[in-house]
Amino acid sequence: MKLSKKMMAAVLTATMVASSLTACGSSSGNDSTTAATTKGADATTAAGGTDATTKAGENGNEEATTEATEYTVPQGVTDSADENADDDIVALIADDGLKPDSTVTLDVFSQLANVPGELTGWSGKLFQDKFNVKLNVICDVSGAYDTRMQEGNLGDIVVWGSNGDKYKKAVNSGMLWNWDDEDLLNEYGPYIAEHMKTALAANRTLNDDGGLYGFGHNVASSSADHETFMYSWDIRWDLYEQLGHPEVKNLDDYVSLLESMKQICPTDDNGKETYAASLWPDWDGNMVMYVKSTATAYYGYDEQALGIYDVDSGVYHDALEENGPYLEMLKFYNTLYQKGLLDPNSMTQTYTDMSEKMKVGGVFYSIFNYAGRDIYNTDEHLSQNKMMCSLTPDDCTPVVYGMSTYGGNRLWTIGANTQYPELCMAIINYLSTPDGYMEYNYGPKSLQATPDATDGCWYYKDGKTYFTKLGKACAEDRTTVMPEELGGKTFNDGCIQINNTTWSTSATNPVSGERYDWHYWSSEQTEAKNDTEKDWRSFVAEKLGVENDSIKLPDEYLDAKTLADGSKAFKVAVATTYADADQSAELKAAWNQVTDAIVTGSWNAIYAKSDDEFDKIVSDMITNCYALGYEDCLAWSQEGAAERKRLEDIVKSGDSLTE
Repeated sequence: MKLSKKMMAAVLTATMVASSLTACGSSSGNDSTTAATTKGADATTAAGGTDATTKAGENGNEEATTEATEYTVPQGVTDSADENADDDIVALIADDGLKPDSTVTLDVFSQLANVPGELTGWSGKLFQDKFNVKLNVICDVSGAYDTRMQEGNLGDIVVWGSNGDKYKKAVNSGMLWNWDDEDLLNEYGPYIAEHMKTALAANRTLNDDGGLYGFGHNVASSSADHETFMYSWDIRWDLYEQLGHPEVKNLDDYVSLLESMKQICPTDDNGKETYAASLWPDWDGNMVMYVKSTATAYYGYDEQALGIYDVDSGVYHDALEENGPYLEMLKFYNTLYQKGLLDPNSMTQTYTDMSEKMKVGGVFYSIFNYAGRDIYNTDEHLSQNKMMCSLTPDDCTPVVYGMSTYGGNRLWTIGANTQYPELCMAIINYLSTPDGYMEYNYGPKSLQATPDATDGCWYYKDGKTYFTKLGKACAEDRTTVMPEELGGKTFNDGCIQINNTTWSTSATNPVSGERYDWHYWSSEQTEAKNDTEKDWRSFVAEKLGVENDSIKLPDEYLDAKTLADGSKAFKVAVATTYADADQSAELKAAWNQVTDAIVTGSWNAIYAKSDDEFDKIVSDMITNCYALGYEDCLAWSQEGAAERKRLEDIVKSGDSLTE
C-alpha cells in the first residue's frame, strides 16, 4: 500500500521541522559528478539512496496520522486556452501547504540526460521560485539503473529513454508510483488529466496491471499533421551559390558537391581545416547513430532494433544485410574519410566538440537541423552573408515523424519511494501547461511583455507569441549570458537538463494558436535575413515550380518537394503505441556483444584507408557478429518489426490503439 495523503502530510510536516531537506534519493549525489554517455538520437540525453519512505501499514503507523490536516484541493485547469494554467498549478501547491518552507532537493533520474547535477542559472531560479525545490539530475551512466533498482530507489522523478524492458521491470517491481493511487493525477496533474487523455490511455496499455504510471514525450493535440523535419540536409548555401548551384541527384553528386566546397573554403573562421562532415559517437546504440540516421534521412527507413524499417512498406533491412542501406551509408562515410572530407576526430569527440566546429564554419553539412543550421546560422554569420540551408538530393525521401496523441516512448514517471509525490506530479504538470512548456524551451516568461524587457525571454501580445530581445538572442546563441536577476550564467548553462519533452514542439500552443516551435510564430515570419537566404528561397521556388518567395522555411520546402513520379519526397513514420518486447537473459547477453561488435566494426570501417580494407573490416564484422549470436538477435528484431507494422496498419485504417 502506498503512503496515504494523511501519512504524506505527516511525513512532510515532520521533515520541514528539520534543519535541511533533501529528497529520498539525495544520497545518490555522488553520481551527479560522473560524466554521462548521451543516449541515441532517439535519444533525442547513479547509485540509489536510502528508502526514507516506509510504506504505511507495514509498520502499523496509519493510526498515528489520523489527526493530520486533510487536503483541500482547488479545481484544476480545464480551459486549454488559459495562459495562466501553470500559475494555477503553482498556486495549488502553495494553497495546499505543499510548497515547503525550506528548500527540498528532488532527484531526477533521467536516462536521456547528458549533464548531471543540480539545475542552475535561470532554470534553477525558476523552480526555486515556483516550488521551492532544487532538481538534481542523475544521468544513466553504466550500471546506474541496476544499482538504483537493487537499492530500491530510482529517484523522485524518473524519465525513461524507452518504454521497453527496463521500464516494465520497474513497474512490475513496484518501483514507480501508480498515478491512480490517492487520485494523484486528478488532484495534482489536472492539466495532464484534461489534455493528455489519449497519451495516458496509451501508457496503461504498456503495463501488465493496467495501471497508470506516466505518459510519453512529444504529445500532440491532434494526429492530423507531422512533426518538424529533423532530417533537413543542411549545407553551406553561400558556398553552394558560389559554385553555381550544381545539380544534386543522389549521394554521389552530394560527395562531389562537398569536395568542391572544401576546395573553395579550406579553412574555418579560426583558420583551421574544414570538413564536409563531423560525427560524434555519444549517441551510438545498436548501430553507429549517424550512419543509421543517414539511411533514415535518405531512404525514409526508420531505426528498428538491429536494423532499419521502411515506414511505407514495412520491409525490414537488418544492419548486416548485403548491399543493404546501413552498409551503404557506412561506405558513404568511408568515402568521405578517404577523400579527406570527414573530421578525423569523429570517432572520439563529443556532440559539444562537433558543435563548436560547426559554430565556426568548420563543417559544411549535417543531415540534422539541430546540428546544422540551428548552430551555424548566428547573427555574425548572417551579417557576413553566410548561411546553412536545406538541400536534399533529388531522389531523397527523408522520414518525418507523425504527430501523436499517444505520445512517444520516452516516459515521464514518478518514483514509488519519493516522499513528495504531489510535488513531483505538480512539477510534471507545470511542464505540460502552455506556459510551463514555453519556459522549458525558451526560458522565463516576461511579465513586462515588451521587446526590451529584461525580466524574461518571451511574452504574449494580442494573442500571439513574441521574443524579447534577450529571448531572441538566447534562441539564436545559447551562450548568451542571462541577467543576474534571472539566475545569471549562460542560457545553455541554465537549461533544464532532464532532456525530455512533454508536448511536441510542432503541437499547437492553445494560448497563441501557433506552434510551440518559434520558427513558426507569426512574429518570426520576416523578410529574408540576407542575400544568401534570398537566393535559397528563389532557388527552391524555381525548382518546385511555385511563386518566388512563397517558400520561406525549410519545412515548407521539404513538404512541397516531390519525386520524379509526382509522389511526396518524404515518408511519414506513423505514431503508435509500439514498445519493444522483453528479451531473455541469454538474448540480452548476445545482444550486448553483437551491438558492441557492430558499433566497433562500423567505426573501424569508416576509417579504412582503402576500399579493400573497408571490405575486409566489414566481412570480419559480419563473421564476428554471427558467431556472437546475430541470428537470434535478428529474429527478435524482425518480430518487433512485424508488430510495429501491425500497429501502424491499425492507425492507418483509422482505428484506435487504446480502445
